[in-house]
Amino acid sequence: MPERVRNKTETIPGTELDPLKRVKSSTFTSKTETCTDFVQPGDNHPLVVSKRNRSGGLMNGSTTSWTWVNYPCAGLSGSTTYSHLSLPSYNTSALVTGALKRSMPERPSVDLVVSLLELREIPSLIKDSWLIGKGRMDKFISNKAFRALKIGAKLNLMAQFGLLPLIGDVEKLLIFQKLVDSRVKELKKLQERGVRRSLLMQSDSNRETTNRTVQSVGFTHTVPVSKITTRDIRVHVRWHVQENFYSSDTELRELAKSIVRNNRLDPAALYELLPWSWLVDYFTNLGDFVALSRNRLNVTHDVPSVIIKTRTETTFNGTTRSYSGGRKVVMENYVAHLEDLNRFQHSGSLTALTDFLTDRQTSILASLAIAKVK
Repeated sequence: MPERVRNKTETIPGTELDPLKRVKSSTFTSKTETCTDFVQPGDNHPLVVSKRNRSGGLMNGSTTSWTWVNYPCAGLSGSTTYSHLSLPSYNTSALVTGALKRSMPERPSVDLVVSLLELREIPSLIKDSWLIGKGRMDKFISNKAFRALKIGAKLNLMAQFGLLPLIGDVEKLLIFQKLVDSRVKELKKLQERGVRRSLLMQSDSNRETTNRTVQSVGFTHTVPVSKITTRDIRVHVRWHVQENFYSSDTELRELAKSIVRNNRLDPAALYELLPWSWLVDYFTNLGDFVALSRNRLNVTHDVPSVIIKTRTETTFNGTTRSYSGGRKVVMENYVAHLEDLNRFQHSGSLTALTDFLTDRQTSILASLAIAKVK
């Protein structure tokens, strides 16, 4: 495919006069923009955009020996801006597969079958909570040395696997009609022209402040230099249907109801009922792949696009210095913005996840370990 590269640069000329009256010229690059794309039909091809804009940091005025006109301070020499800070790693395959799961038209809002099968545990959870509240710990604990820990572990497990998921499903059931109305619109759009979804899959940030000497010729200026870097990773998916799947508004609404509540015992529902499926999903994205098996509408998708946008802002304060004879030097406050955007296509795949445990996962594993102590 033919690649196209476009560039734009803006500069500000400046001069420096040293004590020997030698003139030194400098060019301050205030803006640099580069765009790399491909000239061919379609609007979802690879794209790379880099923008570097900065203002300030220029010196004007004179000391008893030096004179500057729009001259960049020493801390800006040799570079157009500061680089990005380091950010956490990401797993592209896992992010794409997760986006496919979250955007697929047949995704359920409430797994009714799973919820109903799990409801059988609620009476025992209520009973266990009542026994704990009444202090009848002999039903749970035989080793007094671990009594306090085991009480907390038992309550945490009951909340994580029983009460909290149930509360979430009840909330969704209370707005069931709203969910159905929204899905009707989405399914209608899917059949007419397809559905496009862009999902934010990961967001990271980092910041630092360090003291730097940004000028040491003629006078010394040391200031805190602050830098903030943020990154958003989005996945764009386009879904298409192979054939018409409804012929009337009534049929469409019934289909939407069935999808939202998922009243079928399909492979994805069976997977969710496995006792340790949540732990498997921590180490792999198998659960996302199983969820994608729900495809009675026979939909397909284009190759997803990953859009990574990284931004960095760097700032430091300038200064004003006064000298004999009414001379003075003014250094402007400095602000630099660095922005990089990278869009590329990537197919999801089964992958091993190596992220650190979340607070919730850590509490579950700790509770399981404590609960097993005799």
